[in-house]
Amino acid sequence: MQPYQQLSSVFLCLLTWLHSNLAHTYVPLQSFTGRIGGGNYTYYKLLRNGNIQIQLRSLEGDADLYVSQTALHPTFELDNFDVHSVTCGDDIVDIPESYKRPVGIGIYGHPRYVQSIFECVISVAGADATLPPANSWTPPDAEVEEESIMWTIFVNVLKVVLDILV
Repeated sequence: MQPYQQLSSVFLCLLTWLHSNLAHTYVPLQSFTGRIGGGNYTYYKLLRNGNIQIQLRSLEGDADLYVSQTALHPTFELDNFDVHSVTCGDDIVDIPESYKRPVGIGIYGHPRYVQSIFECVISVAGADATLPPANSWTPPDAEVEEESIMWTIFVNVLKVVLDILV
């Protein structure tokens, strides 16, 4: 074998190794903790492009994860989510780059527990870590749907009042 053939073989092996390892390496973007009442949902919207991984760890109780590229409020109903993870431990869902954005993410508190406390980590594939967030390239005149903080507070207070009454 000629020296340049050996070098090209080594280079090809190195590129293959790098590609396979970068494709499965995730870089954390954001993490947060939250609480969810049994039988209730908390919803999030994912705007960022790229291959995304969501890790949901139930610290107390049991929180489950539902994801949809067509519904912003996915539920456990079979026709209302694309992927889900409903283990009693860590829930992990991979969202491919091909999913239409925004992606709806629902965290469901299992009704067996009065309350579930969870930690959620959003990570991006190593190869996609340099991509800008989706909203950084949105034209300035484009409409971006955002919920008012007052509306969110009102809905949460209403949920608490209903939970007390029921």
